[in-house]
Amino acid sequence: MGDIFDLFGGGRRRNGKRKVEPLVFTVKASLEHLYCGKTVKLAYKRDALVGEPRKCSTCGGTGVTIQNVQIAPGMVTRAQAQCSQCNNGYRSNMKKERVEVEVRIDKGAADKSKIKLKDKGSEAAGAEQGDVHFVIQQKPHALYKRHGADLLIRKDIGLVEALTGFKFIVPTLDGRRLSVSAKPGQIIRPEVRSGVPDVMCVDGEGMPKAGNPFDKGRLFVLFTIVFPPNYSLGDEQAALLKQALPAPLNMDTYDANEVEEAMLEEIDLDELGKGQGAAGGDSEDDEDGDPRQRVQCAQS
Repeated sequence: MGDIFDLFGGGRRRNGKRKVEPLVFTVKASLEHLYCGKTVKLAYKRDALVGEPRKCSTCGGTGVTIQNVQIAPGMVTRAQAQCSQCNNGYRSNMKKERVEVEVRIDKGAADKSKIKLKDKGSEAAGAEQGDVHFVIQQKPHALYKRHGADLLIRKDIGLVEALTGFKFIVPTLDGRRLSVSAKPGQIIRPEVRSGVPDVMCVDGEGMPKAGNPFDKGRLFVLFTIVFPPNYSLGDEQAALLKQALPAPLNMDTYDANEVEEAMLEEIDLDELGKGQGAAGGDSEDDEDGDPRQRVQCAQS
């Protein structure tokens, strides 16, 4: 039964010979090499036959021997075992051989993809020569993060750039310099979806796609808006800024003689509930929880 199943993709070939297990090596490649493609020279060692193998006289070239095994008094069975005098029915001398090859890394090759060299691996008596697999390991890049055929970069911009526009230079993986800007009038927002900063992309500036290097993915830019430190605006500057920006969201009308003034100060939210003088003193219970979860509304 084993031989029958081996005919359908197992260890044996249709000519009855097994295939030697492939040799697997890792090839580290930069993102630039994966973008542009590159031919590299690699060297490895394999097991090689010395002279012609000889058929084993012990097993007759079958690689197995039949032995009588007593399983109980008066009961004997025949068991098959691997021949200890040969390797798959043959006796041979072996050596370690150094092999040099040229390997082509195609444009757009993916991380962990394999480059296979047929019949370049180890030899064994009575078996077909094995293959060699080179597994690509993509090196980390200082600027780009790869996601399939798309590339991602992170960019800090100031508040004035987020509101009025920007232009910056991105060095590409093939040595070009790409000028990146937003459409006129487009505003970059710091938190659009669940606290995630705004993301924009440029078509055709990502990685070449496997099988079609002329078709490329997208370049994504993830923005983080750097707000200015606290400083005082003059009355004239504040007036100009109010004219340029949309109307405020909170502009209540009131009589100054009927209200009390309160000035906000910056504070860490972890201080919520830790103020002195509240009924019962400091809030010590549930100290491991989120202070925002300890805020409750009084019921009338």
